[in-house]
Amino acid sequence: MCKRLFPALFILLIILGASGCSYTKNSDNTISSGHSTSESTLSSNSSVLSLSSNESVSSYDFSDEEIESAKKIAEAYYKRTIWKPKSYQFDKTNCLYGDYSKKYDKDRLVVFTVTIENSEDPPRGIALVRADSNSDWKVVGEGY
Repeated sequence: MCKRLFPALFILLIILGASGCSYTKNSDNTISSGHSTSESTLSSNSSVLSLSSNESVSSYDFSDEEIESAKKIAEAYYKRTIWKPKSYQFDKTNCLYGDYSKKYDKDRLVVFTVTIENSEDPPRGIALVRADSNSDWKVVGEGY
């Protein structure tokens, strides 16, 4: 019985792990997590911010300026790494958002999904927080 239970449990863990944080490339070369969400797409080559929302306005929706200031901190972070970001997407469905929203108030947390140039790897995520609306953003986590 143990010989049958172990492989079944192992397969179940693989399936749950694979479905926990999946991304797909859309026809317009943007990345989505397969969930409907409030998203902002930011291109590292442009200062244009386009917003679309499937959620009602809540107390932790950020202004364009707040998102842009968090993006500048994320860009500075990536300049000190080997990765060259292609785009930044404000994303409340990124796995890091779920992890860090348990630690930090949602009105102090911004997470971007970051597509990396010339990479077949999945997009990375970067989480930033601030003490209050007058404070600077700081990176608290980055990864897959």
